[in-house]
Amino acid sequence: MTFSALTLEQFWTLLGAFGGAVVVLYILKLRRRQIRVPFGPLWARVLQTEQTSALFRALKRVISLFIQLCVVTLVILALAHPSIPGGQLTGCTDIGEEKKTDVEPSFTVVAVDTSASMNATDVAGGRFNAALNAARRVLLDRIDGESIMVAGLDTRFRPQSPFSTDVDFLTQQLLRIRPSDAGSDLSVTLAGVRDVLSGKPNARLVLISDGALDQPNDRDVEGLKIVHVPIGETGTTHTNLSIVKLHVRPYLDDSLNYELYYEVKNFAEKPAKASLLLYANPTGRVADDFVRRGLLVRTETLEIPANQSVVGFVPNVEYPGHQLMGKLVAVETDGFNDVLPTDDVAYGLVPERKHLHIQLVTEENYYLEAVLFVRENLSYTRVHPDAFRGTEGFDVTILDRFVPSAPIKGNVLFIDPQGPGPSPIAADGTAALPELTEVDTKHPLNWKVSLVDLNIGIMQKLLPKTSDKVIVRSSEGDPAIVVSETNNLRAVVWAFDIRMSDLPLRYAFPVMIVNTLRWFHQEDDALLTGRRAGADWAVPVSTTANTVTVTLPSGVNVPSPVVDHKAILFGEHMGIYSVVDGDKTLPIAGNFANERESDLASRIVGGEKWAPRTNTVYQRPTPTLIDEWLVADLWKLCLFVALGILGVEWATYHRRWTV
Repeated sequence: MTFSALTLEQFWTLLGAFGGAVVVLYILKLRRRQIRVPFGPLWARVLQTEQTSALFRALKRVISLFIQLCVVTLVILALAHPSIPGGQLTGCTDIGEEKKTDVEPSFTVVAVDTSASMNATDVAGGRFNAALNAARRVLLDRIDGESIMVAGLDTRFRPQSPFSTDVDFLTQQLLRIRPSDAGSDLSVTLAGVRDVLSGKPNARLVLISDGALDQPNDRDVEGLKIVHVPIGETGTTHTNLSIVKLHVRPYLDDSLNYELYYEVKNFAEKPAKASLLLYANPTGRVADDFVRRGLLVRTETLEIPANQSVVGFVPNVEYPGHQLMGKLVAVETDGFNDVLPTDDVAYGLVPERKHLHIQLVTEENYYLEAVLFVRENLSYTRVHPDAFRGTEGFDVTILDRFVPSAPIKGNVLFIDPQGPGPSPIAADGTAALPELTEVDTKHPLNWKVSLVDLNIGIMQKLLPKTSDKVIVRSSEGDPAIVVSETNNLRAVVWAFDIRMSDLPLRYAFPVMIVNTLRWFHQEDDALLTGRRAGADWAVPVSTTANTVTVTLPSGVNVPSPVVDHKAILFGEHMGIYSVVDGDKTLPIAGNFANERESDLASRIVGGEKWAPRTNTVYQRPTPTLIDEWLVADLWKLCLFVALGILGVEWATYHRRWTV
């Protein structure tokens, strides 16, 4: 008898725990009720009955204990889902060669490739179904003494069953294996196979794969016998298109829009035509959530040369807070058929861009107001210096020729700082007609800024501290723009009045304002890339909890451990994941993004090919009622017997036989 739901150790542990609890309850002394009976002859009669039935009462309690232990054993057996080897009481037969009675034990791992390339449809029924059929043939080729484990492998080795000689049980476990959206990693998976087969005699691995794997190195296969069952035709070209990259990036100005970057590759020997469909959905997680009427927002027509990639940009993606999905649809012309649907889909994220609230403290400066007025991602409030009450409630404060008497904090741009309060950077006089010659082009405040031939009438001679950073200097070495950061104040100081220069007439002026605002409120300007499916992800979180809740693309919530402020999870499938980080939710796009896996050509060369070892054919005899019901679902029999015993116990208890 074998168990499919519990291991033998788990079975005995549960049986010992619950059986021991029943024994303890029977050992406890029963507390009887005290009843006054004022009739002496009745007491004499009771004492007489007590003496004659003491042995029978003890025997009844032992029988009752035994009955309860039987019930506990049957219930735990039902939980373990027992089955009889061979799947039948009448046994199984073999047609063909006689089986030997004295055979050596052997161990085989039948591993089905579950990587994404197995979703290809270039063979009848698909590669994965062909792999399952091949696995069935391998199981039916089992010989005497051979124990088999069925497993799946992609970037991980996934055992689906223990070693067993029960072909029916192994077939049932085989059918539970599903293809994934992951790539493949033979170094990791073969290490798992070696661990399972370590120390076992006559061990081998039967690898059922399309061969779209990297050739294993000698260290990976050392001491491991591998037999390959190829799926699909080798040496043939495959017509496949793939979305290799789909990234989103905010515009590097201050607009609220994003741009989409994509790369589509043609792995075929012939050119292809396709359409890239772009969908947007604020709550979408999987492809079915996007492919709905009204959610298609853009279509790109592509012509991809043979064995080449096409790169493109989609400008003005105006869907903040939405999830994006790109879907590639090939035009089936001249016999071109995209055989792998998995890599035709990719996901992206368009996060919300913060709307900044700016406080402009000035008597009158239309140059500054004009620049702020046309910005899309901000609103500003003009405040007269006499009405200034602090920086609270504003993301950035611009002080134009004004320094308050009271200390301030926050993000502040000082333009030609003039009292009544002290400037954050002291000054020692002024310089007339300075020439700006030294610009720190690596600092983000000077991104795309050219100050050549900038005309300035007069400029303060600032005296920065050693902790301050000068990013623009004059030919005389006087600082023109200085950055100062303290615990409560992040300041950018311009040493000149823009109205005493021609800066407002230059393109550099609005760029400098935008750069300053972006430096105060820093956003990730890099490509918002998705994460590769089939890998472990470390997602930065701010929570101090030990676990966070992760919502999978299927909508199922699972806990995820937090290590060093990073949530650790395995992204098995493509789609949109969500990580609950305190009071906010972090979306994550899981993508295929595996160019090697999209190349469907077999890369495994040489090696032993699988072939039937005997002409033995496994044949199930005509099942009886007992075979189909009691043995196939033996746990039901256990439950029915347990219920029957409880029924008998109940009846005898109420008839006062076992009290």
